[in-house]
Amino acid sequence: MNKLSRKIIFFGSLILISVFFFPLWDIDLEAPQYPEGLSMSIWYNRISGDLNIINGLNHYIGMKQINPKSIPELKYMAFIISFLIVFGFIVSYVGKKWLLGIFVSIFLAICFIGAYDFYLWGYDYGHNLDPTAAIKVPGMTYQPPLWGSKQLLNFIAHSYPSIGGWILIIIATVFVFVFLFTFIKKDKFSFLFLFACLFLALQSCEKPTPKSITVGETSCEHCQMLIMEKKFVVQALNEHGKISIYDDLICFINVQAYDKNPKKPKLFVANFFEPDEFFEVEESVIWESPMLNSPMGGNMAFLKNKTYIDSIVNVFPGKLVDEDFKKTIFNPKQIK
Repeated sequence: MNKLSRKIIFFGSLILISVFFFPLWDIDLEAPQYPEGLSMSIWYNRISGDLNIINGLNHYIGMKQINPKSIPELKYMAFIISFLIVFGFIVSYVGKKWLLGIFVSIFLAICFIGAYDFYLWGYDYGHNLDPTAAIKVPGMTYQPPLWGSKQLLNFIAHSYPSIGGWILIIIATVFVFVFLFTFIKKDKFSFLFLFACLFLALQSCEKPTPKSITVGETSCEHCQMLIMEKKFVVQALNEHGKISIYDDLICFINVQAYDKNPKKPKLFVANFFEPDEFFEVEESVIWESPMLNSPMGGNMAFLKNKTYIDSIVNVFPGKLVDEDFKKTIFNPKQIK
């Protein structure tokens, strides 16, 4: 190993000490009845946050109580992190390539095993439910996402790395590049590095698109009813990149009304005449008619432009919705 690689391993291992002072993972819950949200932070040796409230809510749906003292991983996580720190110092001091290879392999294995263990933990809590629970929804499970956002009844669960988790991810990535730089020729390493940067750039530029709807299987994330008509569906993309599906515009409006500080997501609406096609609500023309009989009584159809009015007016007599209505969709308190 050259001097630069040894220094990077040394300082990377030194930075790992900070993991003891920051949470590794955050799980946040959003719901109308908790406008400020609920949160739970997982540290290397404990769980902090609104744990008592979350356990109280979990009791009603049959989930086991989250008891940090009964989670063995929290008891030996400190030893694992300490082992990686000391091993890193040894690799930096000895400077042997083969030792670096073992170190990076063990580091990555621990990270992947930890992620899989976290998944199994969530699966157990979300699937092994008490059959005598007060609230039972047939076929419903409550496993939180490993990474990302997920609708669980009227809650939206967000699961993402916290400061300590990001430190581990960044340090692991740096150590992998040191490994590649040490074992691969410089010209090939440069190519791999540029390829990785380009791949990450393309991934970050990728725009989330509306999800496909399966009639009779996809359900509304507000009223939980199965979607039986695609032509009234709306999909909301929030700031976390999570897409929520609603069977009627009125369901989305109700969600916004419950929120004391509603945020403006990107709202996609189904083309009434070609319901597998979605476009942004700002680009649509909205036709309102009581004859539409939409699932929750919103009774609004979304058209691509005004040329489609002639095709709908005779079948569904009604009126063109004022353009100002589109602004109130995101803040229903303005609706008079």
